[in-house]
Amino acid sequence: AAPAPAAPSPAAAARVPPEMEVERGEAEEQRATLLRLLAEASEAGRWDGAVETVRMLAECDGGGAPESVLLSLAARLFKAGVPHLATAMLQHATAAGGGTTALTLAVMRGLLAHKQAESTAQALSLYAALRASGEPVPLPSLAALCSGALRAGMLSDAEGLFRHLGEARLAALAAARTGGRKRASRGSAAAAADADADAADKAFRRAAIELLRSYTGALLLPQACRLLGDVCDAGAPPPAGVLSPLLERLCSRGMGPQAKEVLGALGRLEAPLSAKQAGEVMVALLRSGRPLAAFDVFEELLEHAGAPGARVASLHSSEPGWRLEPGLVLLTKALAAAMHGRRAHRVYAAARSAGLIGNYASFGLPSLALACVEDKLLPQAVALASDARDALLPLDAFVASRILDGCAAARLAPLTVRLVEEVAARRLSCDAPSLRAAHKLLMEHKPPQLDEAALALELLAAAGDAGDGAATGGGGGGGGGGA
Repeated sequence: AAPAPAAPSPAAAARVPPEMEVERGEAEEQRATLLRLLAEASEAGRWDGAVETVRMLAECDGGGAPESVLLSLAARLFKAGVPHLATAMLQHATAAGGGTTALTLAVMRGLLAHKQAESTAQALSLYAALRASGEPVPLPSLAALCSGALRAGMLSDAEGLFRHLGEARLAALAAARTGGRKRASRGSAAAAADADADAADKAFRRAAIELLRSYTGALLLPQACRLLGDVCDAGAPPPAGVLSPLLERLCSRGMGPQAKEVLGALGRLEAPLSAKQAGEVMVALLRSGRPLAAFDVFEELLEHAGAPGARVASLHSSEPGWRLEPGLVLLTKALAAAMHGRRAHRVYAAARSAGLIGNYASFGLPSLALACVEDKLLPQAVALASDARDALLPLDAFVASRILDGCAAARLAPLTVRLVEEVAARRLSCDAPSLRAAHKLLMEHKPPQLDEAALALELLAAAGDAGDGAATGGGGGGGGGGA
């Protein structure tokens, strides 16, 4: 058998053919020449030539320009105000495999610093490419991207970046908690984790404030409310100065439930509230068809305004041209119409005690009195009859009769006597059935109220037939007459 050929020696295997040695030398010489030309163009401020040289280096067999050279050139391009050339340089470097993460971040920061919409859009494209490749983006760069997107009016992009900021914040907080559990081994690494968590939290809060202000200014109120819920759930509620404009815009558009949520957020911040803020939320809820929710706002913030510990200092507003009375009027009438007499009277009583009733007729006293009778608030109903008479707005026969009938049914003799005397003085009118019920109560009272019962009987006789008609009175019928 023929002997096997001997294996080449290591020296022979490493030997490069002479022609390849020549090509390698020429490539290195060409690369060195291009790097020298790049340095000269950069020093002379020939930016187009410098970027073209970067392209030629990318096509050179010896590889592209070093990262340090590209970083220096990028800084000079942005300082010279030619960001588009920096973007072109990055594209050439990436084609040669030299588009490192550090260079991409440097170009991205420079584009954001340029503060132009087109530059911001290019920076967002670079960020999307980095995120798609799985490369981490430092927190300051992420926060700067979010601010730049908001400045350029790119709200949808800003919202996505804000979510990424939230993810980075949660990761940083988790890392800090993990380090905090290892107390025995806490050192520089744990301190760095705490610093990162603090920086992430501050960046998240700043971005939330900026995004919320942008949504409010652009009248994207549903998005603003959703964002507010997210940041409050994340334990980073925005300050009162950011929430107040949002509250005002929600109220002006009748978005009552959302306005109530914002008012609650202000309450959790323990921020001082005004009667105007609470009153506008109340009216917005009424416009949304939610009178009971509006009463909750009144009960919590307005009913005891000015008392020790109250959140609202006064029911009177210092803002010219604004008064709480119209809101209290609407709430009183809405509750009375729904037969929530007890609640409606509490609103009326608060307005009366604060001197906020400029027009008693606007409060709808007849409906309020009927609602009070329905809720068995008979002393309050009788007092409403007196208020109506004093305001020269006496109650009609139907309402007065219901009050008298309610007092008689509840066996409230003093109130019944008072109403009978009002009818006798021609300040109220009541129908025969209510007067008959009053007469029966006064006769059955222990001891019997004989004089008052006789007066009720006279009023029945004055009505003509005891089965129909109303007792003659100055306040009967359509409410004519006066005190």
